[in-house]
This record gives sequence, structure tokens and C-alpha cells, in this order.
Amino acid sequence: MPDLPVESFAPSHPSMCPCCSGAALFLADGTRSNSGPKIEESESFTDAEKTATSAQSAKEHFLLEWLRPTEKKQVSSTRQSVEAQYEIKIEEQDQKYKYSYQADGKKYTVLESEASDKGLAIAKSELDRLAQEKAKSIEQQYKVSFATSGEPVMREQLLNDDCSSTKGAMIYAKTPTLRQLQATELALQQSQPSQMLSDGKEGVKIYFAEGRPFSQVYGGRWPLGVMMSGEEGKKPRVIVTMDGAKLPATDKDAEPNGRNLKWVLGHELTHNSQGNMWGERHIVPQKIMDQLGWSSENIEKDGQILLRYQFALHGKNGEFYRHQRDDCKSPSVWFRAKEDFTPLNAAGQEVKTIKESQTFSNEEIMERAKVRPNTYYFMNAQEMHSEGLTGFRYSKESREKLLSESPKVYESAKEYDQEELDRFYGKDSSGNAKVVRMPDGTIVPRSEVSIRAIDEFEKR
Repeated sequence: MPDLPVESFAPSHPSMCPCCSGAALFLADGTRSNSGPKIEESESFTDAEKTATSAQSAKEHFLLEWLRPTEKKQVSSTRQSVEAQYEIKIEEQDQKYKYSYQADGKKYTVLESEASDKGLAIAKSELDRLAQEKAKSIEQQYKVSFATSGEPVMREQLLNDDCSSTKGAMIYAKTPTLRQLQATELALQQSQPSQMLSDGKEGVKIYFAEGRPFSQVYGGRWPLGVMMSGEEGKKPRVIVTMDGAKLPATDKDAEPNGRNLKWVLGHELTHNSQGNMWGERHIVPQKIMDQLGWSSENIEKDGQILLRYQFALHGKNGEFYRHQRDDCKSPSVWFRAKEDFTPLNAAGQEVKTIKESQTFSNEEIMERAKVRPNTYYFMNAQEMHSEGLTGFRYSKESREKLLSESPKVYESAKEYDQEELDRFYGKDSSGNAKVVRMPDGTIVPRSEVSIRAIDEFEKR
């Protein structure tokens, strides 16, 4: 049986390398990691010496005041550059810089340095080292891997007017920041074992991309993350786009109902899970289609579905809705359709284009759907399933919201999640699950206590 998830701890902060000089770096606990040059106490002067040097002192004071704005501007510019590169907030206090980041509603202060350009330079090296250590710890615990800085991700997929695609410039990976790594670790904690490949021996590879691999989708939105599988010579990988990487770390750092990096990563990992559970083509099983209220046109061979397309969402009153667009210059929209997917206008008459049909916002469709989606992103059955599964695992609060607002999606997600846990962790000799997922998303051994806790949560 694979190891159950364990609690993670903040990284340690050992001393800086002694070869760096000219400024001292202080760890978060206040200890000094590099002494730098020692400054002696000032000597005293006689009255004659003070008089003799007064004119020179005044001149030097004038020059210092004249130069000081430029000096401050340079330090400020360097400081802003470090803050942007490492997603770190730098605060000055008692002639020291304190370096911190925000994640999961908490402020993590990771180190201190002298308040100078040299202090910033040393801090950059230390931030790089801390990120490398954090990434290595995550890789070891969850069996995933991270793309290295400068590693090719993929070429841009540029959409032409005729909806064909052209390969553009190569997009490269960047080293994730401490904030991004914290969000990744939290997502992996709640998503186990969905990060694992089908053989159960290793996990997906995670890329933080410097660009946008794909064009706008789902109403003109830029993709935040992508799950890539089935590529020749490459194992399944999660790509976080530049837009996804900029998101707040978790829901505790974001606006209410706003997207966050932990959710995006958790969502993409559910797609890896779908590949493990449903097969390489990610064909949504009919049971899931029925549970979530969807139908589709299918390409079949010898009675086996090879591809589902033309998805239609069932409405409360027997009507159907689709999400599509007339051409690649227009954003996709929700519109009313016949069972055979033909667009309909507000009078229920067939029309030739989506532009002529009766259209709706995401929120309107959520209220009209036979099975209410739990978030705005439900362009097809696969994505609606992923969002439900993410909500089920993300946190106690998100699971509670899923249960109260979308109970049918909750039941579908719960059933699927337990099937995946049983597949990975196995069952006991009596045929019972060895582990279950608690309301807060953690995995624990199945027992009377854990089962009772879940039952009490669902009855509230």
C-alpha cells in the first residue's frame, strides 16, 4: 500500500555560502549567516581637527545629499526587480530587508538581509536555493517532477481564421517561486493519488510556462492550466500558463469565488486521473454522462466509443444547451439547441448560426441545468466532472459548498473519488476500502471513526 500523505513543514534556512562578502544575510530567526566586513567604532576628534575638517565635511555632505536620491532610486529599482522575479514582498526594518510571501492566508517570512544592493544580491541566491530545496522535497514526497528553467515546454498553438492551428514560437519553462511551490504542495496534498501515472510508480511532470501555449477558450478566456497526455515520447504533464502562475496561491488569498493556483493545479490533476481511470482517450463513461446530465454525438467502432463530441447539457424542462461558436474570430457562448444540436432562437425555431440563437451567460445556464454545475467552468461533461472532483477534494469549505449547492455532482464526485482510492490503495480482505477521503480532503485509513465523521458532515 503506498504511503499516505503526511504533513509538510516549512523549509529550513541554513547559512549563506561564506564566499559572498560585502553584506550580511540574516535568517528568519535573526541569526547572521555571513558576517561581512566588520565596522569599527568611530574615533574621537580634537576641536582643532573638527574645525580644520568642517569645510571639507560640508562639501562632502552637500555631495552626499546630491547623490542620495540616485542611490535610493537604484536600490529601489533592484528591490522591485527582486520582488517581481521571486514574487516576494521586501520590507525594510532596522536597516534590514525582510523577505516574505503570501500563501493560504498566511505570511511566510523566509529570510532577512542587510538593506543594500549587496544584501539583495545575496538574498537572490538564497531564494533560489530555498526554491530548489522546496521543489526537491515536493518531488520526493509526491513522486512528481518539475521542469527546469529554460526547458522547452511546447510551441504556441496559434489559431487561424479557418480554425486550423499553426505552431508559433517555442515557450520555455521557468523555475517556480516559493509561493507557487507552496500552492503546488497544497494541491498535491488534496489531490492524491491523481498525480500518479497509471503504473503507480511515478507522478506527472509539472511545467510553469513563461507564455501562453494555447489561444483563448470558453468565452474568450486565456487558459490557466493544461493537462497534456498521449504525446509521443513524453509522460503526462501539467502545464501552468503565465496567466495561471500569476493567480493567488489559494482561495484564502483570492477574491470570493475567484480562481487560484491551488484550484487550477488540482483541476488539471483530475484530468490525469481521468486518463488513468477512463483510458488514454479520456472517454467520459456513460454513467458519468447520466449522473451529470449530458449527452453527446459519438464516433464509434465495433460498439466502442472512440470520441465524444457535440456535447449537450440537459435543462430542467427537457431542453438542451450547447457551448460553441460560429467561427474562430468569435468567443464561444452558451445557446439553446435541439436534441440533435441544431441552434434554436428564443421562439424555439431552428436557426443556422449561433449568433441567431438564444444565448445565455454561464450563471443563467447553471440555474437552468438539470444537474447544477458547481462552478462557472463546465463547457463539457469532462470539465464539469473535473470541477466537481476538485471541489470535493479542495477543502472542507468547498466540499460543503458542493454538497449544498450541487448535491448530484457531489455524489458523482464522491463515488468516482472512492473508486480511484480503491484502485490505488486497494481493499481489505473483506472487500472494504482501506482508505477514505475526509471532508478536509486528506486521506486516512477507513475506520468507524472516519466513516462516522463523513456521515455527520453529510447530514448537517
